[in-house]
Amino acid sequence: MKLVRDYRSTPQVVHLANGLLSQAAGRAAEHRLELISQRDPGPEPVYTEYADEPTEAEGTARRVRDLIAAGVPAGEIAVLYRINAQSEIYEQALADAGVPYQLRGAERFFEREEVRKAGAALRSAARFGANDSLLDGADGLPAQVRAVLSGQGWSSTPPAGSGSVRDRWESLAALFRLAEDFDRAKPGATLSDLVAELDERAAAQHAPTVQGVTLASLHAAKGLEWDAVFLVGLTEGMMPITYAKTDEQIEEERRLLYVGVTRARVHLTLSWALSRSPGGRPSRRPSRFLKGLRPGSGSLGTIGSGGGAAPSSGPSAPSGASGAAPSAAGSAAPPSPRPAR
Repeated sequence: MKLVRDYRSTPQVVHLANGLLSQAAGRAAEHRLELISQRDPGPEPVYTEYADEPTEAEGTARRVRDLIAAGVPAGEIAVLYRINAQSEIYEQALADAGVPYQLRGAERFFEREEVRKAGAALRSAARFGANDSLLDGADGLPAQVRAVLSGQGWSSTPPAGSGSVRDRWESLAALFRLAEDFDRAKPGATLSDLVAELDERAAAQHAPTVQGVTLASLHAAKGLEWDAVFLVGLTEGMMPITYAKTDEQIEEERRLLYVGVTRARVHLTLSWALSRSPGGRPSRRPSRFLKGLRPGSGSLGTIGSGGGAAPSSGPSAPSGASGAAPSAAGSAAPPSPRPAR
């Protein structure tokens, strides 16, 4: 194990990062680093479990707004996720909360080529209605949207592997899920109603900004750092991603989460949702990478001294997994999340 001085993050953030890497297996374990923070202590990382994805996005937006109100510049806050298709719900939540944001490493959701083409196809189908052959036999809004997206080459079965083909599929899958949620929230809604909703969302997300909260995938965040980082969507199937099958691929996913953790200088929040939609079955599980780190998930034993402060900067961080108490700057916890478990 190699000891490395860390001048970016507080002992609390470093402690979590070291705990995350302490679980590495195989070749990744042979080259493990242990960071030693050179900064003064800060707030403990916050772990939050939400009932569903919209609640997670709304809760994150509220906490971001609280940090800004407490004096953290919007440009020093980031919301990081595994894949770009996750951005839409956070774009919407931040727009609804009046928080400026900017995307890094990807176009805004409604500006992506595949989403724009799908939107045009949906608009055309809504205009022609029953005269559009694509809608033959499609009963109900989700079925109609599925039919239109099928005409764009999309199917409900994801392509194997990653890359641009997978990214395109994920964007259209996110658009389909949005249609399902809209239909659930407004029974009897028509394709025209959905198109109007999409136009309204796109307009809200196109508000010009000078400086804003960064939305980025974990890959796009490499080499960057912020005072406050929110790592969202940390569930099995997303972190690690569902197509990571081999031990080596799983360890690469762990390393990617480690990158996200170490982007934070002071404030770090990790969250996940138990279901995709409000009222959905809570079938999701928190990421396996959080085992032994989040409260109530077991113990990793002695992680080591890497999470402690520098010898001259004060006492060491606690040796156990950090608690779920919010930091002083983000003390107004959203009312809807469930306690982390």
